[in-house]
Amino acid sequence: MATVVLMPFQDNLMKTINVLLASADRRTNNLIQTLVLDVCYNRAAVNCVQTGRVDELLARGSRACFDLVIVGPGHLVAEPSRRSKVVSTAEVAQAVGTIKLHSPVPIIAVAVSAEDEFPLLQAGADGVLGLPFSGDALRAEVVRLLPLPPPVNEPQPGRGSLTAFLVRGLQLLKNA
Repeated sequence: MATVVLMPFQDNLMKTINVLLASADRRTNNLIQTLVLDVCYNRAAVNCVQTGRVDELLARGSRACFDLVIVGPGHLVAEPSRRSKVVSTAEVAQAVGTIKLHSPVPIIAVAVSAEDEFPLLQAGADGVLGLPFSGDALRAEVVRLLPLPPPVNEPQPGRGSLTAFLVRGLQLLKNA
């Protein structure tokens, strides 16, 4: 279990979005975190808690502290005490249904095969994104399900700012 805090331009007035990401695949996690951060950029700070186990998904997701749960059903593993490490879609759907009983948190299932979409929707998932994985579809679901504040205005780089200096230097190198 890892906790990753992704924070765009931070301001005391900026809202924090708490996301539970349930997938044991590191590459998928990195991609999903990047996409969520992209959607929330300049609107909210993102606190992402990760788990790769279905039992931790159920335990953590049932708490009312998350604004969004994103689950990769095909990338979850069983608890260590279980002989079989394979987790069925029925187990993930049961976890989703239990979470929805305890909390109104929106749940998005990603990279789901066509035959597994209906059980997850029936269990209460608010969005089910099929295969192949689509970053644009995930962005659209996050925007649809999260009440994001309007963008925070970033200060424009002034004549003496470091950003302006670096941009000017890159332009000079490019033109050389």
